[in-house]
Amino acid sequence: MINFKSNNLKNSNSPYLKQHADNPINWQVWSNDVLNYAIEKNKMLIISIGYTTCHWCHEMEKEVFENKEVAKFMNEHFVAIKVDREVHPEVDHLYMQSLQLMIKQGGWPLNIIALPNKMPVWGCTFLKAKPWLSALMQINALFEKDPNSMQEYADTLKEGVSKLQLPNINDKELKKKIDFELLINKWKNQLDYTYGGDLGIPKFMMPNQHLFLLKYAHIAQDDNLNNYLKLSLKKIERGGIHDHIEGGFSRYALDQNWHVPHFEKMLYDNLQLINLYHQAYILFQEKSFKKTYKKTLAFIDQQLSDNDYLWFTALDADSLNLKEEREEGAYYTWKKEELQELLKEKFELFASYFNINPKGYWENGNYILYKSQSISSLVKSFNLSKLEAENKINECLQTLKASKAKRAKPQLDNKKMLSLNAMAITTYLNVYKTTQEQPLLLRCQNAIDRILQLNYDGNKLYKELHEHQDSKAGSLEDYAFFIQALLSMHEVSLKPIYLKLSEAFIQYCFKNFKKETDIFFYYSEIHNEDLFIKPIAVRDNVVPSANAVMSENLHKLALLTGKSTYRKQFEKMQDCILADIIHSPSDYSQWLQNQLKRDYPFFLVKTNENLWSAFCKRKALINFYRTINTSQKSTNNTVKEEILICTEKACLPPVYNTQKAIKLLLSNNY
Repeated sequence: MINFKSNNLKNSNSPYLKQHADNPINWQVWSNDVLNYAIEKNKMLIISIGYTTCHWCHEMEKEVFENKEVAKFMNEHFVAIKVDREVHPEVDHLYMQSLQLMIKQGGWPLNIIALPNKMPVWGCTFLKAKPWLSALMQINALFEKDPNSMQEYADTLKEGVSKLQLPNINDKELKKKIDFELLINKWKNQLDYTYGGDLGIPKFMMPNQHLFLLKYAHIAQDDNLNNYLKLSLKKIERGGIHDHIEGGFSRYALDQNWHVPHFEKMLYDNLQLINLYHQAYILFQEKSFKKTYKKTLAFIDQQLSDNDYLWFTALDADSLNLKEEREEGAYYTWKKEELQELLKEKFELFASYFNINPKGYWENGNYILYKSQSISSLVKSFNLSKLEAENKINECLQTLKASKAKRAKPQLDNKKMLSLNAMAITTYLNVYKTTQEQPLLLRCQNAIDRILQLNYDGNKLYKELHEHQDSKAGSLEDYAFFIQALLSMHEVSLKPIYLKLSEAFIQYCFKNFKKETDIFFYYSEIHNEDLFIKPIAVRDNVVPSANAVMSENLHKLALLTGKSTYRKQFEKMQDCILADIIHSPSDYSQWLQNQLKRDYPFFLVKTNENLWSAFCKRKALINFYRTINTSQKSTNNTVKEEILICTEKACLPPVYNTQKAIKLLLSNNY
């Protein structure tokens, strides 16, 4: 029995909800019982959505949700619900769309006031106590006086949100191909050719967008785009958004130089940046790109991994400073005097390289390490060889790393989410394909085994990876990213079990996440009716949309199994999305990667492990996938394995070494 007169967050598994367990507000968790209670009592809902490492969520808690006057009014007139966006992504997705329609912007904390039937009527991000309380009073007064007018507004808003769920599907506009050159020329107008990334501030890294541009630029031999990408990756790596001491990247930068970050570190950002820098290293052979992806991988292993082969979600932007007060960036920034004391005679060299000067200054006497020159430029200034300069800088970084270890660390969001862990498996396997580092493969094999042990009941998957029995059923993103991980493991191991599981989960999604007449998959299972609209996500954001990842999975399964069901579903999804892509290509980066496989020659390579690694290291090859080869040639009592290069319709003549196979690919209009 729920006590609605008390705060009920303390028993939650979510670190974010536990952060609010001592608030004087009677917070409830998102559940059908709570939602039904609001209808029974005819009370409006306050739905406050955030996540553990959200700086402005912490600020609003301090400013508003610990305020007793605010709490008294909220408890009397509303049913207040706290939502962890990573546990309930469908709730976050739908109310974020609502907020963006209402105020033309979004972000977290995401605060929604909704009618008892869950339909939103007002929303905001961060507010201080006085304007927040004023808004609640006005809205509550209107609800008591004229609820019908509020319902009319909610109906109009619902209609607008409904239109955002799907692309504009018009049979006359359905396309099989896309004019990539026209689309890229449109996209180029929003690129920043001076500082990298997109024009404007704040600057988000958007690694999946860059990954598509990287692949397209290589296939199309677009030198202009390649130069932009190299510039962007160098600017991001040199900026303060990159942790030069421990590795890893922060969420986004507040300035055009990538100098001042919002210091939280998200697993999903860092995984995608490993993919991006790894692929960029293969294509451009820039040593700094290799160093960056390896250092980021090491950061995840050291700070976002548990002892059970799985991965945590994020690190907070805030931590305790020397005054034992929470401060954004306290763990990552430095006083000049502190650096002088720690680095002694090496300080001047370090200060020159990392801008311990007005250029690198942030606020309150703090500096953020930020590179604006290469190590080679230090050689003449300090009369050192390049190797000597590199060694001294590395010594300085190790000294600072040891010093940081004594500081209070940012809070860890220790949730282990299925979708993020699946993304980690795919990322590690992408690196393994070219490096053949066995610990990466072993980690992924163990992670898959652990996920199946914790999260699979023989029928369905669950969202969080723990041994408790109260985990929420998996959403589409959990299935999409886990299927992607299983197909990646099948590609490197060729073990049938991974393909079999991929098909089983795809079939579950066909049955439970879409109706037979639907083109796209719903965010949650079709029988789940706890929202005012059944949400569908098709646009890619920082993380690719689950439908886009599912489309990629369907393409691979069609190739591997030859089943027309998968091929037809892939083509329907891609056809319907293409008409929308031209209007806003950057919102569809994963869909565009899928389309590259469709519009440019795509090959299955049937070969063994060693030859496969050689293929993966070749920068000339992007559109290919490995599958099993049972063909062998016997000569003089020896067995020689064939390499078969197959299109989606037929196989080319077999060859017996990698160089000949690559030449065969290139000669077939790759």
